[in-house]
Amino acid sequence: MALVLFFAVTVAVASGAELQFDGDAYALGWKLGTAREVKNEYVRSGETVEDWQRLITVQQFPQNEDPAGFAKTLLNLIKQQAPGETPEVFQKPGQYMLCYFLEDQKLGKTEFIFQRVCKEPDVIGLKVYTFSIHAGRPVTPEDTQEIKSKQRGWLTELSKLHVGLVK
Repeated sequence: MALVLFFAVTVAVASGAELQFDGDAYALGWKLGTAREVKNEYVRSGETVEDWQRLITVQQFPQNEDPAGFAKTLLNLIKQQAPGETPEVFQKPGQYMLCYFLEDQKLGKTEFIFQRVCKEPDVIGLKVYTFSIHAGRPVTPEDTQEIKSKQRGWLTELSKLHVGLVK
């Protein structure tokens, strides 16, 4: 019964729906729906969920109502995956914004991650909005400086996202 209620409350987005973010259109590229999580990944034109430079992920966790606890769990996972990384955390009433990067030098892969963990009205559970930037090469100090200069704008855009999930 709870699962039925969960999906009834979720605002559906048409399959061909797009998100607008940072001047780009993102189309639904992949989705997952289970009792524990609903997840949609959006990619820009010409990119796929396997090969992307920028990705937006929207997740809903119907069994979790605690943004602070969930943000703490994410921070612990980051520490495990990226020892020495010190994520930036911004807290607003009912939401947490996380900024960090994950680097795998063996693979030459770096991802800059911007996340918003929040409890939205009329939504069962938590929502997590993630904007990821994939650098397919080792990151230079100039890259990092450019990302940092755009961080505030991306966090502002993340704070305004309020989308339903395709199930």
